Amino acid sequence: MYGCIRYPLPEPRFAYVVVCREAGQPMETQTMQSTEVKQLIESSLADTQVAVEGEGCNFQLNVISDALAAQSPVKRQQQIYALLNDYIADGRIHAVTMKFYTQEAWASRA
Repeated sequence: MYGCIRYPLPEPRFAYVVVCREAGQPMETQTMQSTEVKQLIESSLADTQVAVEGEGCNFQLNVISDALAAQSPVKRQQQIYALLNDYIADGRIHAVTMKFYTQEAWASRA
């Protein structure tokens, strides 16, 4: 048996932490770090850079890729979600927002 409990946190930038355990096992916090999300996406999608904001379960992804930016919004989100779905399903990621940029648009933002 597997169970998760959400605990509110005092720090305002995090709404809660998800604590999970298997039956008979001590409770452990399972979340992803922004560096893990960045590495997962960049290692899976060629010529893609990711600037990740947030930690724990909630992330804002700024995805810099000419190839992805040329696709429809639905197609590019599907590619990112395909990489993250297992982590969303097991609770390590709760919420993801995405913005997509070409290399040129990212370099020229002010």
